[in-house]
Amino acid sequence: MDIGSLIRGERKAKGKTMAETAEALSISPNSLWELEKQNRGTMSGLERLSQFLGVEWIGLPPGKSLGARIRAERLRRGWSQEIVANKAGISRPAVARVEAGRGQISSLCAVLHVVAPDIRPRVFANS
Repeated sequence: MDIGSLIRGERKAKGKTMAETAEALSISPNSLWELEKQNRGTMSGLERLSQFLGVEWIGLPPGKSLGARIRAERLRRGWSQEIVANKAGISRPAVARVEAGRGQISSLCAVLHVVAPDIRPRVFANS
């Protein structure tokens, strides 16, 4: 899962530049570049960016946050955090951070590859 490329595509489709998007989110253009090009950054930054672009992630159960939705899908599958960690090639604490919404995007991508491989963005019509 390359979340950065998906976000970059949505940003460009809306005609937003990196500079204006970074300014609107009060982040540095370099931070946005790292998210889009290297899947680096935090889940909280991704959620703010998704909201700014009007992107909702579909392919997970409903929930208050992306982390909560991932946890719900893991539980629906009957998997422990340890099982997901082993399948994703990351640590159990990294999975816990993702589910708490405090994970790194690289860890999020690894977890999504296992828990929700068909996740995709849906853009709100009014964005």
